[in-house]
Amino acid sequence: MRFTSFLLAAIAPFALAAPLVAERDLSAVVSSIDTITAKVNVVASACVGLKVGDLKVSLSVGAALDDVNAAVDAATAIIAKVEALTLAESKIVVAKIQSELAVAISAALDAIAKGKTALESVVSGLVNVLLLTKAKLEAEEKKLIALSAALVQKLEKTLQSVEISASAGITAKFDATLASL
Repeated sequence: MRFTSFLLAAIAPFALAAPLVAERDLSAVVSSIDTITAKVNVVASACVGLKVGDLKVSLSVGAALDDVNAAVDAATAIIAKVEALTLAESKIVVAKIQSELAVAISAALDAIAKGKTALESVVSGLVNVLLLTKAKLEAEEKKLIALSAALVQKLEKTLQSVEISASAGITAKFDATLASL
């Protein structure tokens, strides 16, 4: 009896430290993509209110970008824990990325580019808010590339090229927006 109690006490920490995401947990992957999409939509909404000289709204764009970056980090961690997705699951994830996330990112980047003058007009400390926004976008692009790389490893082989293509489109949009800023 003592042996089993001792063994249970010894393995309990390892059992509790097991990944919280179940194998092939499609709902966790989809939920994380939905979260990123929602956060990206907040960025686009914040840009609607941009006005020349408005520090508060300009900084809210930066804060919203920080939220997107955190959501991308969380999604990458979730995807890293999941096992390979089936073809049906992969189709759902790729469709969500193409029809929702990529569209939201494109709209947000367009809104940021449109608000360039307003972002340029505001200085936070000694730094122009546009420069801060650009740095955050560069970080976000790198994080999205890492997310895509993690996701490609989990997708069914026949859909990996579709995700790579979608990621390339998003990266191209980021590069164009960053060049315009």
